[in-house]
Amino acid sequence: MDYEYPQGENRPPFPYRPEEQQESEPRRKHSGPGIASFIMSLLTIAGYIAGLSLTFVTLHRIGEAELSEEILMNQQGFVISVFVVIASVVINIAGIILAIIGLALKNRKKVFSVLGLVFGLLPLIILILLFIIGITVAGTSDLQM
Repeated sequence: MDYEYPQGENRPPFPYRPEEQQESEPRRKHSGPGIASFIMSLLTIAGYIAGLSLTFVTLHRIGEAELSEEILMNQQGFVISVFVVIASVVINIAGIILAIIGLALKNRKKVFSVLGLVFGLLPLIILILLFIIGITVAGTSDLQM
């Protein structure tokens, strides 16, 4: 059963069907910086995992008995892992900046910007916490000797 409108009126003032509503509103595009920040955050997560696992593999190969700065700097795996983590930090910070830019753009969808910001900040915070824990543990082990 269709509703009959008063004479002279063909349709209601608001659309009943979603198709009519979509036609009246312009489609918003995803923000380019948001998509870039999301991709960069995924790359940095992969970089952190690769760098830290390469560090652990190198430390496992050396063993605890022979651990010194000179031996660590001669290990190619350790040096590469340091560069990978540093490159990941730089890419991560650039991704966070792009996510903030993507959030500031008007008339754009913000989904990828929010995801890029969240996935960019979490690994960076975890990495900072790991460094703080490492410095704390190294400081307490020096005091015990």
